[in-house]
Amino acid sequence: MDEDVAANQLSLAVPYDDEHVIQVECRAAISRWSAVARAYTSREQLRALGQITATFGESLKGPVTWEAGADNGIGFIALTFYKIDRAGHIRCHVRLSSEGATRQRPEEIWRFEAELATEAADVTSFARQVVCLAAGSQERAVLSGYPCEVAN
Repeated sequence: MDEDVAANQLSLAVPYDDEHVIQVECRAAISRWSAVARAYTSREQLRALGQITATFGESLKGPVTWEAGADNGIGFIALTFYKIDRAGHIRCHVRLSSEGATRQRPEEIWRFEAELATEAADVTSFARQVVCLAAGSQERAVLSGYPCEVAN
C-alpha cells in the first residue's frame, strides 16, 4: 500500500454501544504522526456529525465542528472541517486526547492535534459513512486525505 495513502486518513468506529451511550473510537494517521482516542457520545450526536459534514461537503460553507467527550483525561474527539482557500481546498483539524496515567504521573493526558488535507468528495463520502455508522449498519467510517506540505 502507498505510504501516503495509509498515513493520511482518519477513521471512526463504535467499539461500545448500549441503549443510552456509545463509545466512538477515532484513529488518525497524518504524515508521520498517528493517534487513537475514544470518547462517549450518543448515536444522535454521531448522526449529527454525518449531517453537518454532508452539508459542509456539498456547500463548503463553514467551518463545522463536532466534539465528543471532554478534554480532561476521559477521552476527547474534536473534528473541525473548513475551507482554506477560494479553490475549495479542505482541511479537517483533528484534536484527540486520552488518559495517559502512569504510576509516576497519574494526571497525565496524552494529546494529539493535526490537520488532514482532504477533498469535498471525500468529505461527502465520509459523511454518508458516518450516518451509516450511527445507524449501526457500518463498522467504520473513513476520511481519506493526502499529504500536506510542511513548513520547515
